Order: sequence, then structure tokens, then C-alpha cells
Amino acid sequence: MLTLPALALWSALAMASETPTDPGKPGFEGGSVSYHFRSFADVQDIEGVLRRHALTANLRVLMDSGLTPGPAGLGFNASLFVGADVGSSSTAGNMAHIRTDWTRSDQPAWAYLGEYGVRLKGDDYLLRYGVQTYSNPYLESKDNRGLPPTFRGLAGVYTPAENWRVELGSVDSVYARGMAARTPLTTTYGNTPVRRLDFVGVAYEAQDGRSGSLYAAHAQDVWTQWFASGAAGVGDPQVLQLKGNVAAYFTRSTGRALQGRIHTNAYSFSLSPTRGPYSVTLGFQHIQGDQFFDYLSESWGIALANAYGADYNAPNERSLMLSFSLDGAGVGLAGLKATLWRGQGWGADASVGAQPFRSPDAALHALYWKQGQPVQGKHREAGLYLEYAAPPSWARELRLKLIAMQHWSTQRYSEDPFYEVKFTVDKKF
Repeated sequence: MLTLPALALWSALAMASETPTDPGKPGFEGGSVSYHFRSFADVQDIEGVLRRHALTANLRVLMDSGLTPGPAGLGFNASLFVGADVGSSSTAGNMAHIRTDWTRSDQPAWAYLGEYGVRLKGDDYLLRYGVQTYSNPYLESKDNRGLPPTFRGLAGVYTPAENWRVELGSVDSVYARGMAARTPLTTTYGNTPVRRLDFVGVAYEAQDGRSGSLYAAHAQDVWTQWFASGAAGVGDPQVLQLKGNVAAYFTRSTGRALQGRIHTNAYSFSLSPTRGPYSVTLGFQHIQGDQFFDYLSESWGIALANAYGADYNAPNERSLMLSFSLDGAGVGLAGLKATLWRGQGWGADASVGAQPFRSPDAALHALYWKQGQPVQGKHREAGLYLEYAAPPSWARELRLKLIAMQHWSTQRYSEDPFYEVKFTVDKKF
């Protein structure tokens, strides 16, 4: 909920944004206020476990003070996040509003400062501190609910040369999806507390599609993780282009090893032929180790080829993913994008990694054991993604998105069978 200090900050930033700058005096230039509305609907059935649905209306008011003039510009920002439950089940969980103990809240509406902070910008660098979103192989805000999660921390970007980018950052807490208060960081699968996550990396991206990156991250007392990726393509996409992509994570436990011993390599590679508006992608992924590949909760911290509806991240698991994509602009349907996918995972075997957690009282027993046996087996999924962006002349930045998917699994695989249909309407004012 909005506190008095938060309201004071909001009011001060609003006045800074709306007050014109006198060219002869210090001040801010380029201030703005924008409004982002999202209608979010989701229906999910986890076989034998849970049925839930949600319908919420959500608004983000994004306000930016602009920057002070000069070689190093100082600026502030704040974003008011508002949500309203207009038809969710009692089992909706974080599809709607939850308390900090992760139990369902009965509040019909909620509001909080979902983003706020200060930044310093020069010609080739940007430093930000506050509550914000991130985009890197460890921290990609998991924006698949009415409002996105945001993390509190530091972020820095330096561009030493064209096409090159150096990033660093550190986060210590999160506004989780469905929650209006900050909570400590945890891992996604192990639910292990992470006091702080630090990362640094360098990335290269050329206009011809070639790219590469190398990152390192440290989740205090849990793991140290390295990430490497590369991509390149040959040919003309209007005739025939072939793109290749490789990515890999190398994870080792560190410090007090709160999530147990970890010695896991996870890698994937994919090939994507493209001809005009049509593209096909075939991806292979392998978890090489006896532990689950895990990442920070509330993030898409698994930048591998086959992480679609399921992550295909069980110990020793291999998987294949085939997808077909269409860009509607090439067939007279401007604004339409569609993807069909089909995935298959096999060979999951946690028989070694599960042994330290044999006791039902062990923190990771439920992750590694199922029906009294170590996790193992196979699973598969199929899904459809549709997106339509309305023409600018008709409606400014109006987007409709539909995701429908089905997941099947054997009895002792870690993730249960489920189906889900999700629909969002996004509008910027």
C-alpha cells in the first residue's frame, strides 16, 4: 500500500515532471508521464492439484523527471502500480493479490510504488539505483501476470564501443507478482533464501545478427554461475536464412551452500531457417548434472532454447523443442504474430541428487522426491501464442496476446500435467 513517504515522493516527482525548465537555470529536461493499462485473464488446471482462474484490471503510471543538462545528467523516476480483482477464484494465488506470507488476499484493489529510483547518465554509461526491472541472463522480470515483478538494486551499463555493452548490478529484494510489498529473494525451485545477487557481464550485438555474451553471477551462500552465449546467421531472410544460437550455464555451489552441493552444466543450441514471414526453430537442451537447474524467483533466469511453458531443467534431462512462427506482415496481416510449438523432455533422473534430501523434513525433499521415489521420467507440451498490435493510426500501442498450452508428464516427473489459457490486453496512453 502507498505510505506517506511514498506519496510525498510521488507528489514531488510529479511536480518536477510538470514544471517547465527555464533554460537559464538548473532543472530537468525531457520529463514525461505515461499510462499503461492491462486487462489480464488466466485459467489454469494442474491435474489433481489445483484449479484456478483470474481476471484483473491493472494500471501503471510511469513518471520520469527527465535529466539535468550537462555531461552527466541526473534524473528520477517513479511508477504507481494499481491492480483490481474483477473476477478471480479463491485459489488464484499470485494471479491476483497475495499477502507477504503468500496467502490469498481478499482485497478487491491494491496500489503501491512498483518502480522508483535515481539515475545518472553520461554519453556512454548509465547508472540506476532503486526498484526497477532488469534484462540479462539472470534477471528478466517474469511479466506474465497483471503487473510485472520489480527488483531493488543497482544497475550499470557502459558502452565502450559500438555494438559492445558492459553490465553490472546487484539486487537484494523483490516486489513479487501479485504482491504490494517487498520480500527477500529466493530461488525458483528450491525456494532457498538469497541475501543478494550480484552480476557482471559483457555483450556484443552487431546489426547483421551476430551476437555473443559472457556473464558471471553470485547468489550469496547458494551458487556462483557463469553464462555464455553466441548467435550468428547466414543468408538472406527473404530468400533463405539460417540462424544458429548456443547458450550455456555453469553452476557451482558457494559459501554455506544453502541449496546443497551444486555442480551442474546446462546448455542448449538451436537452428532456425527463415524464409520471408515463416520461421522454424529446432532446439536441443541438456541439464548435465544431478541437481535441478535453478534460478532466481520472479525472473526468466533460464535463457536456454527450450524454456517455454516448462523449463526442462530436471537433473540429467534432455529435451527437443520444435516451433513454427509467422510474421503476419508478410502475408497481408500487419501486426499479427503467431507461434506454434511442441516440446519433449526425457531422461530426467534425480536418483543421485535426491539422496541428501531423503528425509521428509529436508528442505528440498519435495523438489527431488515424488511418490516416495526420486524424480524421474519424461514430459511433453504443445502450445500456441498469438499477438496482435493494432496500427498506430487506429489505437496507440494497443496489443492483444493469447497463450494456450497443454503439458503432459509421467507420474514421477517433477512437474504435474496442466493446461493454461492466458489472455492480455495492453494499452499505452
